[in-house]
Amino acid sequence: YKLYHAGKKSAMTLCRIQELESLFFVWDCSGATWQSRLSELADYRKAHGHCNVPRKYENTKLAIWVNTQRKQYKLHRQEKTSAMTLSRIQELDSLGFEWDCSGAVWEDRLSELADYRKIHGHCNVPKIYSENSKLAIWVRTQRNQYKLHREGKTSHITLSRIQELESMGFEWDRSYAWEVRLSELA
Repeated sequence: YKLYHAGKKSAMTLCRIQELESLFFVWDCSGATWQSRLSELADYRKAHGHCNVPRKYENTKLAIWVNTQRKQYKLHRQEKTSAMTLSRIQELDSLGFEWDCSGAVWEDRLSELADYRKIHGHCNVPKIYSENSKLAIWVRTQRNQYKLHREGKTSHITLSRIQELESMGFEWDRSYAWEVRLSELA
């Protein structure tokens, strides 16, 4: 096919090309796979409201593909050899794809916190939580970042993240949470 279109000697004829294309033959396998994964990502977004597929997601091919897109995008921005194209960037952007991996991790933990809240009725993950130690560390980090933010110091927490956490009933001050639990117990 490539030789034929390049005007070089090939057993491929225009008639053969047309016959194959009438059968919906895919010439660019990597492009077809990319479109297939994009479709899976769109389905994931419909189900979960975001494109941050966890690394340990049941569809491991999609999880790996999402990670690969971020790596390829980084290479593209550094003007290095990359499979990422402007049209692919636009397609991913149209789904609300987050290029920043740390943003994706934040969304993963927020989702885990929402699950925790559904089970326990609050967002006060214990400092030592064997079922999900990463969530426990993340919750502590959010409180520390919020404290820095309130003190006017450099912080990675944003106002929208503060609002997202507060809309879930997140308590910034652990001593307040303790007092509330004590009064509930009484």
